[in-house]
Amino acid sequence: MSLKQSEYWRLRVLLMGAAFLLAVLFARLLYLQLSATQFGANYLQEQSQRRVIAYENISANRGEIVDRNGRLLAYSTPTKTIGLRHGVITLGDRERRVIAEALGFNLAQLDSRLSSHTKFVYLRRRMDPQEADFALSKISEDLALSKEVMQSLIDVEVEYKRFYPTGEVAAHVVGFTNIEDQGQEGIELSYNKQLVGGLGKRKIVRNGRRQIIGESKLLEPAQAGEKIILSIDLQLQTIAYKELKAVVSEHNAVSGSMVILDVQSGDVLALVSQPSYNVNDRTELTAEKVRNRALLDIFEPGSTVKPFTYAAGVELGRFDFSSSVDTSPGYIRIDGYSVFDPVNYGKISVVDSLVKSSQVGTAKLAMSLEGDEIRDLFQQVGFGEFCAVGFPGEQIGYLPSYRRWADSDRASLGYGYGMEVNVLQLARAYAVLAADGIKRPVRLVKAVGGHQEAGQSGNTAFAGQQVLSSNVAREVRSVMQQVVDRGTGRKAQVAGYSVAGKTGTVHKSSSGKYLESAYRATFAGMLPVDKPRLVAVVTVDEPKGKKYYGGEVAAPAFARVMSQAARILGIPPDQIDIQVAGSKSGKPSTVAVVAQQSLQLGAR
Repeated sequence: MSLKQSEYWRLRVLLMGAAFLLAVLFARLLYLQLSATQFGANYLQEQSQRRVIAYENISANRGEIVDRNGRLLAYSTPTKTIGLRHGVITLGDRERRVIAEALGFNLAQLDSRLSSHTKFVYLRRRMDPQEADFALSKISEDLALSKEVMQSLIDVEVEYKRFYPTGEVAAHVVGFTNIEDQGQEGIELSYNKQLVGGLGKRKIVRNGRRQIIGESKLLEPAQAGEKIILSIDLQLQTIAYKELKAVVSEHNAVSGSMVILDVQSGDVLALVSQPSYNVNDRTELTAEKVRNRALLDIFEPGSTVKPFTYAAGVELGRFDFSSSVDTSPGYIRIDGYSVFDPVNYGKISVVDSLVKSSQVGTAKLAMSLEGDEIRDLFQQVGFGEFCAVGFPGEQIGYLPSYRRWADSDRASLGYGYGMEVNVLQLARAYAVLAADGIKRPVRLVKAVGGHQEAGQSGNTAFAGQQVLSSNVAREVRSVMQQVVDRGTGRKAQVAGYSVAGKTGTVHKSSSGKYLESAYRATFAGMLPVDKPRLVAVVTVDEPKGKKYYGGEVAAPAFARVMSQAARILGIPPDQIDIQVAGSKSGKPSTVAVVAQQSLQLGAR
């Protein structure tokens, strides 16, 4: 091809390209013209509004959490969040320094936030409204920025901040939310959907600099979250919290838990754990402190389940409380293992076997039953099943089931080894004995947004299910009263009230072996014995020192808490003339005097 021909073809390609571009431009102009003709002013107005109209969410107030009497446990209050838009003005050293100082930052902290490549960055969230207004006023004055420039540079949003008036006292029950106001633990997490409410929406008109140039229009109001009413009584919660904290500290223990139940309604009146944390101060949050041990920690309950073993035997007619059992010579060999009593009790009554918490006597009585017979009753009273109180992470525990039960399996299950429970499960089981053999569901939440939970109403008795004969339940309570009156639970006595209960002290295990010097001390009990109103369980993990038995560590804490709880709830005393053990004077004992005062309080 000649040079002239080459230049000719190049010129043709350029002309064709130019013609194509002109055709595209002509088609676009034609489209716009036809669009304007076809859709008219509405179309053009819509295109314009897309560039100046914005929609903003309106934060909703998170629902309150209150105790059974309406006392606030968690609430939200409006705050202001300050954000900055990149690129509106150039932020030099002076501008950055003024903004940082106004918001309580140093320059490095502000630069760290501004290092984000996004067009918008939060500077400080959930400020006190007055503090935020002062900071904004200072920025505007020091930098001599007009209202319009401030609006285009700084974004101010209303957000709600969560507060917890009771601090540590109810932290494990209530839980907490994160910076986005979403539940992270406790009731805040399990009922997050009901608490969050619904966002509102409004329409605003802005110019190209994001300055608001027209009045906002409310499109949809925010819907506040629903109120959660707990079964907890804050007074009892506070008493239990303080007492448990003191006991764990006194015995230098690893942890502890306590639960108080209303027998007739199944309501959880108090649920506390140690160590605890101040939910308003997140700087020292650790997994150990946040853990709700009353529901998440499972342990071998030891002798606290002996009353249910005896109940199974009496219910099935294998023995009764007028029977006797020979514990000589103070130990027994079972499948190659030795079970010991602290002393040789000899031949004793079945009653004394429970009162003295004889391991040998309990083992022999348990072996007179089939393993499934013991297990069936344990299951009926709630061991090995969820309490279903709506709390995240609740543990189910462990209840063994074997095709063939060895003697050692039956014996160990009979005195509370080889199974695991949490504190609330143990309290629920004792509530069965307290309610004359009726098993009722327990609940931690009474109502959500005005709707009653769990089909119960206030403190009225809930029908429940008869899982143990009423006569046997009363007999077991009567024997457990002797445990407190003259047995291992004497330190659980409450002035003016009859108390039934059982101590438990277990060796802790590690790597499949029981440790010689690590214990868990527990006491479970109820009052008054004839018609119990309250059930409580106290457990202390690894108390240090010479005192580590349930009767020495947990029982006194039970007594102190229940003494106050009975008076607060107006439970009439049922014992007036109680002699303090060892008292030889003719004067009224301290217990008797307090009992008389209690009777007067109850009469009011």
